[in-house]
Amino acid sequence: MIPAPPLNIPKSYETLPLTDVKVSHHPEGVPVATPVVVVTLNRPDKNNTFSTHLMDAFEKLYPLFDVDERVKVVVLTATGKIFCAGADLKEPFKPAKERPLDFRDPGGRMALAIYRCRKPTIAALQAPPSSFFLPRLIGYSHAMYLLTTGHVLPPTSPHFGSLFAETRPDGAQVLSRALELATEIAENVSLLAWHLNHALMWRNPGTAEGAHIVDSTVIYHMFDGRDMQEGTKSFLEKRRPNFTATLEHAPPNYPWWNEIDTGRRVRAAKL
Repeated sequence: MIPAPPLNIPKSYETLPLTDVKVSHHPEGVPVATPVVVVTLNRPDKNNTFSTHLMDAFEKLYPLFDVDERVKVVVLTATGKIFCAGADLKEPFKPAKERPLDFRDPGGRMALAIYRCRKPTIAALQAPPSSFFLPRLIGYSHAMYLLTTGHVLPPTSPHFGSLFAETRPDGAQVLSRALELATEIAENVSLLAWHLNHALMWRNPGTAEGAHIVDSTVIYHMFDGRDMQEGTKSFLEKRRPNFTATLEHAPPNYPWWNEIDTGRRVRAAKL
């Protein structure tokens, strides 16, 4: 993994000084971090168009969520009627003069901040994935159609494929359902198992044989792990599980990939 200095985790995420982003605990107003944290794009007067302030906030927040064991699930939403209208054409991004090979796309940096976090994020509204993620989520045919036509389509359009896990007829129902789902995950899912499954899908070796070797080591280790024992015990006792395993309890082959250092992965400063 890319080395990073220790981070000072804040007592409350609601008090962090951020621009264009609001962070709330769930329930909102709780003085310390909660298992579910809500990150809200907060530029409603500009339809939440992208800004470097958004990128800076995500590159500060997500490394903290990654190592904060109090945080189990992140819900991503936005104020206003539009989640994100894309680039701000009235205030377009102007990169600093540098070698083209040294430039790192700010939108991509924002997406990677979410991707590299070992906690699940639930997007409560439609968001456009990057050129890497989109075709892997909905297939290359659907992705090419969307990128080629530029049509504005409803979330139920077949051209989105299976991009959205759930849709709601009323936009007002989306956030409440996302929070309900996030709470369910935080209370019932082993986050170590979730992260390993996520990594096995997105960071697999690329062949059936290679994936089998990696899978086997992970499965062998997890069968004797504390969350496996707790899951079995809670099932037999007909009660809610209390999963406590962290990456300190990860299998010996973790991580089985070499993470690429983009050279622009900002480390969160001490708060």
